[in-house]
This record gives sequence, structure tokens and C-alpha cells, in this order.
Amino acid sequence: MGERRTLRVVAEVGDGWNTFLMPEEEYRHKLDILAGHCKDVGRDPGDIRKQLGVSVILGESEAEAEDRVRERAASTGIGEDQLRGRFLATTPERCAEVLRPFRDLGVGDFLMLARPPADDRTMELWAGQVAPALRAVAGRGTSRVGPYRLWAGTLTSVSGRRYHARSTHPAASVAGREAACGRPLPFRLTKPAAA
Repeated sequence: MGERRTLRVVAEVGDGWNTFLMPEEEYRHKLDILAGHCKDVGRDPGDIRKQLGVSVILGESEAEAEDRVRERAASTGIGEDQLRGRFLATTPERCAEVLRPFRDLGVGDFLMLARPPADDRTMELWAGQVAPALRAVAGRGTSRVGPYRLWAGTLTSVSGRRYHARSTHPAASVAGREAACGRPLPFRLTKPAAA
């Protein structure tokens, strides 16, 4: 991801930096690059909200997660190995374990990315187990731009303004889910928290 241009623009004018799950050492490297750009422009990197998008397939057990990978492969025509490369397929407990170090590195928002077909089971496990586990460690990170939130997705308006969608549905619906399930879902648009 654009270490020279994108992260430079984030340092110059960005309120937040949204990226995707990557190995922890690679993320640390990106933070170092961002910190260097911030130093160059006289900005505190702690003032930039960090967000991490995570593609997941969750199951109550590893066996259930694997069954769900096979089901998704069959329904989408995407190979199982390809899905495992694109999604973190695991239990809610393991998912939270994988994400906790990123929280400690200052990530303030974890965005559960979802694409059709709708995955109600993953959303239920994310909202019911992963989100509370990450909220429990919310105060331990280095980010100073709180408050800490877990978002379910992002909507982009016709004008191009981005809003986070946080569902009032207990399964924490994501942008695009309405199209996937053919019915409107209850959600409200909320702007990202001000620094």
C-alpha cells in the first residue's frame, strides 16, 4: 500500500488511515513510514485514527469455520484455498487473539468486511463475541483519538462522503447486505468520531 504517496497524504491531511489486515510486522512497518511522514509535516501520528478492515468467516469451532469455508466456496465458485487466503477463517476467540496486537498498536476501529452472499453466522459471532473481546482491551492501545468503536461497515454517499454504518440489528449488518438479502435492514449513519 502506497508508502510514499498514500501515507504521505494521510500524514498531511488525513483524519484517519483505513487499511486491511496484514501481518503484524508489516503493519508496524507501515506505522513507522506514517510516523516518518508525520514528522516531516510536523504532525503527531497519534492524532490519526487507525482503522483495520478484516475479512472473516467465523464458526463456533475450527471445524465449523472450515465447513463454512466449504459452503462459501460452493455457493460462490471461489476455491477453498483462495477463500482461506482472502478471509480469516477461524473461531471468534482466535479472531480476537489475532486482532488484539493491532489494538495495542493503536487501531481504534475494526471494520468487519462482508461481501454478498450475506453471512449471518459470521456477523452474529463478530457482534456477539469478537466485538466484546476487543472492547475489553479498548483502553490499552496507544491511539489518542477515541472513543473506541467497532464498525460494521462503510457507506459512501452519492456525493462521495463516507459514513460508517452501525446496525441496530444484533448481527451488526454491513454495507451491501440489503442487496444481498433483498430487504432493508435497520441501520443509522454515523459520522466518524471527531478527534
